[in-house]
This record gives sequence, C-alpha cells and structure tokens, in this order.
Amino acid sequence: MMNPHIGHAVKLVVSDPWDFVSAVGAGPFGAQIVDTEGAVTIEKALIRLDEPLAYAGNVIEYLIATPRHTTQTLDAISDGTVHVNAQWLQGPPTEWVARAAKWRGGLALIADLSH
Repeated sequence: MMNPHIGHAVKLVVSDPWDFVSAVGAGPFGAQIVDTEGAVTIEKALIRLDEPLAYAGNVIEYLIATPRHTTQTLDAISDGTVHVNAQWLQGPPTEWVARAAKWRGGLALIADLSH
C-alpha cells in the first residue's frame, strides 16, 4: 500500500544551524515528500525542495527528514508540525535509505516540517 504522504506538499522552516539561516534564510521552503521509510510508522522521509538552495558552495535539493523527538513520528505531520532533523542528501536520491544510515558529516538542519 502506498503511503498517503508521498507526493504531498510540505513546508520546511529551519531554526538551526544559525550560519545556514543567516546565509539562506529560515524559510518556509516549499518541498514535496518523495518517499518514506518505516514498517509501521514513518521513520524517515525523502524531501525534495521545490527550489534548490545554494549554500556554502553546494546545491541542496534533497533532504532526509527524521523526527527530532523520540515521542514523534513523521505520521504526525497530518495533525500539524513535526520537529525534524534534516540531513542533506548529496547526489541523486537513489538508495537514499541506505545512504542515510551511513551519513557521516555534512549539512544537517533542525527544522519544523508541516503541510
């Protein structure tokens, strides 16, 4: 069964890191949920920004969002805002779940994700 969140428009509002917010702004940045991962609840979501962002010599198009608090899942986006950690996915979004598990360094954001 397809996840009902896939294809939905979302907004990302970034609160940290401050150097990112100072350079690019806090948003809201329009995006779309491209894919999700999780057996029972949504544990991770692949997010594609509507307009890629230029930051620190990089172009940011895809982010992997995970709930910031252990008491939340990304399913809660249906009810409002979810606090997330969002890591930049460098390169094409192929095998994004495996790549997210191996993430070491790079841009990571603290943000709110909402419909």
